Amino acid sequence: MDVPRMYRAMRAAEDGRPKVSNTALGLGVRAPGDPGKPDVWPDEDGDLQPGGGGMSVVPEWQLLPPHRRPGHPKTPQDTKVWMMGNGPFVFAAVTEVLQLRPDDEAKGSPEHGVVEPAVVIALDSYRSALAGTRACWQPVDLEGER
Repeated sequence: MDVPRMYRAMRAAEDGRPKVSNTALGLGVRAPGDPGKPDVWPDEDGDLQPGGGGMSVVPEWQLLPPHRRPGHPKTPQDTKVWMMGNGPFVFAAVTEVLQLRPDDEAKGSPEHGVVEPAVVIALDSYRSALAGTRACWQPVDLEGER
């Protein structure tokens, strides 16, 4: 499986890997009731559907909002830019239960997408699936990428 190349700004945990956290700078998603704007909205049974939102990613790190990038005054110092995958940034499987859904793919060059459930899944199981990708994310050397 050729996982799409995607980038995300996330805080680093003590072990040097992305921090699993349901925040804007974590490996996770926010749901109603969590601090911040929700990324997903579970149905009445607590399940998530494909096409219903997910964890934000971009096809190039330069497309990250400035306030999410390392070195910005509002960005915590332990924030890094992380990369996962080598394939094109198109609708594709990430794992058996996760998929990338680029925004406005019909326009030809989406600048944002979400890693969303590929199947109907409980919120906690989806969050666990995202956490399960932790070892797949690699830090990006921004100095070497400029």
